[in-house]
Amino acid sequence: MNLSRKFYSQLLILTGITLAFLTAISWWVEPLRLHLNFTICTVLIFAMLCVGLFFLGKKSAVSDQRIAFNNLILSSVFGKMLVAFGILFFYKSVLRPQNNLYVLIFLVIYVVFTVFEVSFMSKLARLKKPN
Repeated sequence: MNLSRKFYSQLLILTGITLAFLTAISWWVEPLRLHLNFTICTVLIFAMLCVGLFFLGKKSAVSDQRIAFNNLILSSVFGKMLVAFGILFFYKSVLRPQNNLYVLIFLVIYVVFTVFEVSFMSKLARLKKPN
């Protein structure tokens, strides 16, 4: 299985499991149910960030510029942090949730997708430039 196909299948499985797990917990824990739309949107945003990062990572890993991959990693950390703050700020200030349990949901999603991101970026770092 080539790297792209493997990435997309793993991302699809991870996204499905994460959504299923958090949805199930939301139905069991009543106060979390208020944040179900937030959960779905946040998972999808992080999945899209992974797709973008994978695409850019594949290009920069085989780039002639040796520093391109490192620059991408630094930029992605900063960009992901901005997106994270943006999501939390928007949800808190615009939608005004009734409780703060959305932060717990957000942290679970953030950690799950960060672990996945580290995993696939490590694989991309081992790619060789085509001759």
